[in-house]
Amino acid sequence: MTRLAVIYVGFDKGDPMNSLSGLKRYLEEKWGLSPTYVVVDNRESGQGEKPFGENCFLIQGDNSEREFSGWQEGLNFFFSRRLPGDVFLLANDSFEAVVPSYLRRHDPSSIMWKSELLKAVMGRIDSNGSTAMLYGKMISAWVNTNCFFVPGEVMSRMGKVITVDRETINDFLPLSYPGGSEVFLKSAPINDACKDHLMKWITREWYKRIPLSEDNWWQFREKVKAMLNELAFSIRVRQLGYIVLPYSFSSFALQRSTEVAKRLARKVYPRRRR
Repeated sequence: MTRLAVIYVGFDKGDPMNSLSGLKRYLEEKWGLSPTYVVVDNRESGQGEKPFGENCFLIQGDNSEREFSGWQEGLNFFFSRRLPGDVFLLANDSFEAVVPSYLRRHDPSSIMWKSELLKAVMGRIDSNGSTAMLYGKMISAWVNTNCFFVPGEVMSRMGKVITVDRETINDFLPLSYPGGSEVFLKSAPINDACKDHLMKWITREWYKRIPLSEDNWWQFREKVKAMLNELAFSIRVRQLGYIVLPYSFSSFALQRSTEVAKRLARKVYPRRRR
């Protein structure tokens, strides 16, 4: 039986053990799952490390790379303790912030089965109709990282979930608010389509949109960093030879063969040639 490990990061909604309760009820009461939980408290006023029963652990994060550093702390704890899990569910406390979670529309048992069988990262797939470039790699569709499934094999091979950190964000944006129309550095390793995507989402479309100003510059830089890590995650998954699929990926293909499913997935979400 496939074992689920949940790495959950809390920051915006107070005590993460409270915000986790809805997800726990959904996974355990509705679907009868018994996951192992590693809950990361990214608040400065966090509670430190403590167990909550046999299969739930609370640890302290630092929010240095927002949810990505939290997930990294949780994964490090998971592997160091040799906790049980074949598929990871990575989530943060914003996964139901705007609309009812996409996860609630699908059976997580089925998602876990497909994720492990196909060695596929599964979640809500985002796209803006253009092709972004990051570090020379092109991407037109990526997994939304507020709630997504990752097979253990993929997670072990990736090692780190952070690509852009507090140092390398300086390759993209100046330290101080630049003013004017040139926001990103001319040498930034992204194309214009990626810049347009970041600017449009953060300043106009995101539910917490951040108007560009000197007062908001730090928050803007932090959100750019998180979005670049989201894009980089799907790029790295594909570079390792794995696939990224939506929650709704049909089980019909699996009934035919896993190889057919993989070919279909690559047709729908192709990896561009390097």
